[in-house]
Amino acid sequence: TTAATPMWTSSSTAAPPARLPRRCGRGMLVLIDESGCPGFKFLSGSTRYFIIGMVIFKTFDDAEKTSEIISIIRKELRSKTEFKFSKSSKEYREAFFKGIAGCKFTIRILVVDKLLINSHELSNKPKVFYNYFLQLLIKHDNDMVQKAHVKIDGSGNRIFRDACASYLRKQLAMHKIKKLSFANSAQDNLIQLADMCVGAVAYSLNHPEDSNRTRWQKMLGKKLEDIWNFK
Repeated sequence: TTAATPMWTSSSTAAPPARLPRRCGRGMLVLIDESGCPGFKFLSGSTRYFIIGMVIFKTFDDAEKTSEIISIIRKELRSKTEFKFSKSSKEYREAFFKGIAGCKFTIRILVVDKLLINSHELSNKPKVFYNYFLQLLIKHDNDMVQKAHVKIDGSGNRIFRDACASYLRKQLAMHKIKKLSFANSAQDNLIQLADMCVGAVAYSLNHPEDSNRTRWQKMLGKKLEDIWNFK
């Protein structure tokens, strides 16, 4: 079955500054991360929502400055662990999002409510699922991603990582992506940034019982350029 056509509505050691290409300046850097799983066994623990997003830096200089600020936030918190939304306390989340408020980057998010999916392919083949929604995220980017260096958490979900690599390598010839690389989140502040940003949106959806669930998403302000709901 062909996937439905989408409709859109608008404990590790402390990470050193992110490793960026030697030639800093105007190059674009994109970090991709996800929250949720491709499974559909909701009574057995599968998540209702799948969220995939990208953090976009227009220049490597902006990315490097942001990484340095994240290192400062960690130092002020006297922490030696990586920032990971699901494992961070409310106090750490608060400090993190306040600390990055002045940084220059944008975020684009795709939200998938899996209760709305009736495609056999998407609901039974995880790699197809990941590939399809990554493709939509990149395709509907408002033409922002151009000749970008894309980084993905290489220590995360293996199926997601392999699906991303498979699709994104095809995009190298399309000039939207210039280079694809993987990084260990424990050693990369900007991979951690992507996790925190995607995690903030995911929390607002996954915790309806929390009257304050949108707090951290709101702290992202205008950086959160788009949240698209797959329908």
